[in-house]
Amino acid sequence: MQDLDIQKLTSIVGQQNITQNPTDLLIYATDAAQIKGRALAVIWPKTTGEITQIIAYANKKDIQITPRGAGTSLTAGAVPQNSIILDLSKMDKITQETSDTITVEAGTILDDLNTHLRQKDKYFPVIPSSDTVATIGGMLATNAAGTRAIKYGKTSDWTEEIEIVTGKGDIIKTKDINEFASTEGILCIITKATLKTTSLPEQTSITTYEFSTAEELVEKVKQLKKDKSIAAIEYIGPFTSSMQDETPKYHLLIEYENNTGTHKTTEEIEKAWKQRKGLGTVLSAAGYPKIEDPKIPEKNIAAFLNWLKDQNIPNFGHIGYGIIHCRIKPDHDLNEFYRQVKNHNGQVSGEHGIGLTKKQYIPQTLKDELKKKKQKYDPKNILNRGKMI
Repeated sequence: MQDLDIQKLTSIVGQQNITQNPTDLLIYATDAAQIKGRALAVIWPKTTGEITQIIAYANKKDIQITPRGAGTSLTAGAVPQNSIILDLSKMDKITQETSDTITVEAGTILDDLNTHLRQKDKYFPVIPSSDTVATIGGMLATNAAGTRAIKYGKTSDWTEEIEIVTGKGDIIKTKDINEFASTEGILCIITKATLKTTSLPEQTSITTYEFSTAEELVEKVKQLKKDKSIAAIEYIGPFTSSMQDETPKYHLLIEYENNTGTHKTTEEIEKAWKQRKGLGTVLSAAGYPKIEDPKIPEKNIAAFLNWLKDQNIPNFGHIGYGIIHCRIKPDHDLNEFYRQVKNHNGQVSGEHGIGLTKKQYIPQTLKDELKKKKQKYDPKNILNRGKMI
């Protein structure tokens, strides 16, 4: 284990904001992917200035830094590789607000943000399933989507400006969000974000459908995507449905931002969403703990779903946006799975990121692009080393 100048680091953040307690290091050695790494220390910075000083120290001593939001990464994106954990959870302040934007620090939790915005009949509409713990910095690092991606897109689509600290220690404010979104902390540490907000819908309603074939399902999805009042087009496959004691057919859940849907009461809407959002627990308990999230072009979705059915791979997801969540047994051949994703012209990840677990499957062109950016923003490779590339 590398020696750290704890006295120097303590002088930057204060004794209460750094630890090498063995229990803390054990907890921070993993994230939601449950792959174990090794943390040298955990530091909770409170300002951008503190982060620049920590990065300067890391560059001087060739110490690695792993940035961490809520630790919800399903691809080991926050697993330390003999590195300092930089936990941004204490950087959670709202620093500025206008009628249609809000500037927050990177450690701000999405659910807390929307609780604040709801007082003004506003919200940030990109809502992944981990919204009760997900941080804005982490959402930008993976460019999170969510159930309403068909209408609202990804986190980057609703971000006006970000403040970052690069691996060289430079503080940059930029509106070029896509330069850094989806790069999972390998180029920079996101410290602030100015987010666009929108008005809460006055009413929502839900309609559900059942189909016997994947082709019928996809045809219906094509029709529904033309309706601009639809905020969510969610899908549950037949094998997955049978595990919830439902008819083993292809199911659709459609959320309208008006009263078009057949389910209009709060109780009916909550019941429908509870069934969709409870799938993860059901599938994990049934022996399918691993989650993959390919994004498949619309013209190839039916063929991919048929392949999944033939393989008895439970699946569901944001089908209106092309993201299919596939639940995999521990002994499943992922090489064959990703061959099929490639054969169907799909992307390796629709929203969960690459991290440690998927980097062998991403195209060489993407690796080359990331390596060029890495050389530009983090030439000494101190940030989230080993991830993505």
